[in-house]
Amino acid sequence: MKSVVVLVLSVLTCGLADCKTVTICDVNNVIKDRSLIPSKFSDQNLRAKVICKANPEVGMRTDWKEAGPQGGETLYGLFHLSNRLFCRDDSSDSTSIDHCNIHCNKFIDDDITDDVECALGVLTNLLEHGFDFMNYNVSKLQELNQMVNDLLAGGCNGKKDQDYPLDQCQ
Repeated sequence: MKSVVVLVLSVLTCGLADCKTVTICDVNNVIKDRSLIPSKFSDQNLRAKVICKANPEVGMRTDWKEAGPQGGETLYGLFHLSNRLFCRDDSSDSTSIDHCNIHCNKFIDDDITDDVECALGVLTNLLEHGFDFMNYNVSKLQELNQMVNDLLAGGCNGKKDQDYPLDQCQ
């Protein structure tokens, strides 16, 4: 019941603001259209984990932005990507790793392609190369490890592609 109330409030708020609520199929279609999951990871259920990270139970809003758990951190977009690791904003231009080489505002517009590409790009690079593919300092590696742990070992770990009606997506 709580999820339904949050979803209704999310849709109403989004209706009043300039944002879009996307669907599971929207995310799935970007992943499929862009061939973002290498075939060697097809058995990893990465689509389901990425969709789960977007949190469909509470409304997948394109304008998501909130203060993160780390001081000075802001989380952006469907996947709550940190301005300390994945993008740059006015407060983090000089301190952000900016792994996805993008301004954070691109994660809160209605185009979810860059959000999905960033999240899956980081994830597949980690699966292929481990943490060695990034030259992060220890504190940044700990933050990245926490994000990946949330995705792969947290609440999304047990998600399988068949948990979502992906076959109904056009």
